[in-house]
Amino acid sequence: MTVCRVPVIQGRTSVNATSERPTLTLPAGHGFSGGAVRTGVTGSLGAWIVWGISGSIEVLSNSVSASSHKLCAYNTISRAIETSWKGGPVTSADIEAQSGWLISAWDSLVKVRREFGKLSTPARQEQRKNNITSTAVAIYGMIGAMSTMYARHIDPELAFKELHASDGDDLFSWKNPVWTNAGVVTPSGSGTLTTRNSFPARRAAVRVLREAMRIGPEPMEEG
Repeated sequence: MTVCRVPVIQGRTSVNATSERPTLTLPAGHGFSGGAVRTGVTGSLGAWIVWGISGSIEVLSNSVSASSHKLCAYNTISRAIETSWKGGPVTSADIEAQSGWLISAWDSLVKVRREFGKLSTPARQEQRKNNITSTAVAIYGMIGAMSTMYARHIDPELAFKELHASDGDDLFSWKNPVWTNAGVVTPSGSGTLTTRNSFPARRAAVRVLREAMRIGPEPMEEG
């Protein structure tokens, strides 16, 4: 596999004026060696997505505080791609094609579910109370479902229309029993609802989203 490096620029994400490639600062302890993101799938696709949806992703810390307006941390996106994206790019052309598709698809998602984009702090806090869209397991589930769309050549704009919330009926609601039945949402010790981020819960989230958008399994999973 081709090893691609994304150069590090302190404190921000930016685009190189000549190559149009995103550059990204990662927090200490990000888990990647050499001062740069190294793997083709995790690094390059992850950095491109952060650039494409800049303002929504926390890049200065490995976690997002309860008072933050950010959707999730960079390491959540990168690890979701590493484990849930099945595109398997091996050349720089593959990486650019797949990252371009992902950014465009994410734009289509935000048109239907604005919680996956940039929100104000009050709006993000309200979202966290009402639904699971900003949880790690939901991000893993969404990347996995998008991987299936890519493999099956499904138009994301059409698929994401199935996720539209209306008349109080929201797939991502904490109170939706589909998540509890799937083992994604569970009561905490205090009785409040929380999400699991285990491997089985991530797979279940992918399955729930595939079914909701009627896109079927990955082609390689059929048999």
